[in-house]
Amino acid sequence: MRLINRHPDRAGRLILVILPFALLLFAYFMGSATRLAENPSDKLLPSAIQMADAVKRMAFVADPRSGDYLLWQDSASSLQRLAIGLGISALLGLCLGIAAGILPLCGAPLSPLLTVLSMVPPLA
Repeated sequence: MRLINRHPDRAGRLILVILPFALLLFAYFMGSATRLAENPSDKLLPSAIQMADAVKRMAFVADPRSGDYLLWQDSASSLQRLAIGLGISALLGLCLGIAAGILPLCGAPLSPLLTVLSMVPPLA
């Protein structure tokens, strides 16, 4: 059988899916251990224990100055900014789209711009 026609079985597929993540985690923790052995106060690649302590401190311990749980407060603020920006852009896009569709004087300059922008991939 040709190699291109071979498909892994269910267990093999699961191993092949997990393998890249396991290799990345292994490489990260090896690099972290190496850096922390040279400089224990290094912040670039924290160990798993340091990450767990930071999550515990940010999510489950109230800030002594404000009394807020910082992770949840910061997440709520970020989501609020995201919702405001999304709402403004959706409203602006709707208004410009209606104006460009109804009024030829608005559609003429916007049509070439939108044609060029539509060719840009969404993740670019």
